[in-house]
Amino acid sequence: MRPREALRKNRSAFHTQLCGGLLRFCADDNATNVHILGPRRERITRQVAKKLGASSGLPVEGSIPEMYFEKACEEFIRRSLLASASQSARCFTVARLSDAALEAPGLESYPELKELRCLVRANSELAARIRHCFFYPDILVFRPFVGDKKIGGLHLHASISCKWTIRSDRTQNSRSEALNLIRNRKGHTPHIVVVTAEPLPSRLASICLGTGDIDCVYHFALPELTETVSNLDYLDAADMLKTLVEGRRLRDISDLPLDLAV
Repeated sequence: MRPREALRKNRSAFHTQLCGGLLRFCADDNATNVHILGPRRERITRQVAKKLGASSGLPVEGSIPEMYFEKACEEFIRRSLLASASQSARCFTVARLSDAALEAPGLESYPELKELRCLVRANSELAARIRHCFFYPDILVFRPFVGDKKIGGLHLHASISCKWTIRSDRTQNSRSEALNLIRNRKGHTPHIVVVTAEPLPSRLASICLGTGDIDCVYHFALPELTETVSNLDYLDAADMLKTLVEGRRLRDISDLPLDLAV
């Protein structure tokens, strides 16, 4: 199967997975990624969910939206990198761990993490504090490091923050993760990106437009969102999406594996 064809298949499987357990229509006919009610948000989310094949019902019992979304994103990225035409991309390691930043082995760009890992294993209170004051990515992508006496090590290639929806506090959280990665590195800065299912263009702009601490934001269904906003005749929202896309601040999730493989 050709890489582009495999990517389209993986994107469809990603949406099917979300519609099978997380993206549903509730009793009020609103999609489950509406956390703040409002006519515009409700209409956009409803139409996008319909385009993706969502059905009525409650989310999977006991599922936490952010964790479910993280898992779906992780699986999509791993499958897509494995199907990549680039041999180097197939060697990437994708991880979504309960404490990924502290458990990842051989991080050549962040040598202090090895020392922190030893300390927090012996002190649960310290582990809780470190989690809040350092950085806590949702998904990490590693690439093999080949250099003098360092064969077998890993470089942090990308840090991916997954946000099912975007609120002002979550925007700041993603930026804090990014700044900590930038300030604490000992080498090249990894790709620092956000993946979100946020339906409102103005909310997307709050995280897309900034000081450059985040490389890019990837939407879980950007073509479907763009078409929906256009069909609903929300001209200001359509203009905002156009600005974000043409400014290379917002891309579809199908672009993410390709960008990581470069």
